[in-house]
Amino acid sequence: MHRGNSLVANILIYTTLGLMALAGLLPIVHTLSISLSEKAAVTGGLVKLWPIGLHIENYREIITSKFFLNGYWVSTMRVVVGVVAQIAIIVITGYPIALESKFRGRNFFVFFLLVPMMFNGGLIPTFLVVNRVGLLDSFWVLIIPSAVQIFSIIIFMNYVRGLPGALLESATIDGAGHVRIIVSIILPLALPSIATLVLFSFVFHWNSWFDGLIYINDITKWPIQTVLRSFLTGQLDMTKAFDISQLDRITKLSDTGFKAAEVILIMVPLLLIYPFLQRYYIKGLTLGAVKQ
Repeated sequence: MHRGNSLVANILIYTTLGLMALAGLLPIVHTLSISLSEKAAVTGGLVKLWPIGLHIENYREIITSKFFLNGYWVSTMRVVVGVVAQIAIIVITGYPIALESKFRGRNFFVFFLLVPMMFNGGLIPTFLVVNRVGLLDSFWVLIIPSAVQIFSIIIFMNYVRGLPGALLESATIDGAGHVRIIVSIILPLALPSIATLVLFSFVFHWNSWFDGLIYINDITKWPIQTVLRSFLTGQLDMTKAFDISQLDRITKLSDTGFKAAEVILIMVPLLLIYPFLQRYYIKGLTLGAVKQ
């Protein structure tokens, strides 16, 4: 009886997970098919899960546009600098506040972190602060305001608190300072947690578009997501992104297919990095969740 119930439960679980996977996969396949189909098929709504009249003109025009390439470059630099900045702040902040008995004023700093996690000043005060410190129309406006990720700090702090106290004490007795402990002990043991936080940070920076739209007026400094959003909503004029010869060719393409190609190209980095970090994802979130 127990084995029969287990079989039914497994069937239900795998069926549910399979349907959820299809629900996430089918829109991507449909978008890819549209991006690879000819204009008449896309305009007529004939494309479903397989491209009709296979061609790659949409992708060719996008990857030869200096405007889109510049957006990719800005987003790539944002991801590299932003991830490094966030992880560095997470480590140097989460480690000391995890040392309950050795860090004086720990409770004050924990409270200092938790308050802005629950409450914030809002968009207008944030804009005024960004303007006052001279970050408007600067690359650093994409990095500095989001450099402190309090939720990620808490995850890393809980991991460090879950380490055996004797491990850190023995390192201290052997003469290791805090920097040596972080580099030689904490970071190697925290690899799953850090990999998870890197994934969080990567997705956050790559998908962010609102800050570029609000804080940057020069469209040549926009990250790729802001560029995509502006094209999809019709906010950005095509003449600003393409030269005359390209515009002549683009008018012969399907507008829907062209936008679908943009979406697919922007998804590629996430699809490439996730398989390498996925195995750390669950483990990194659950490490330190229970203190023994």
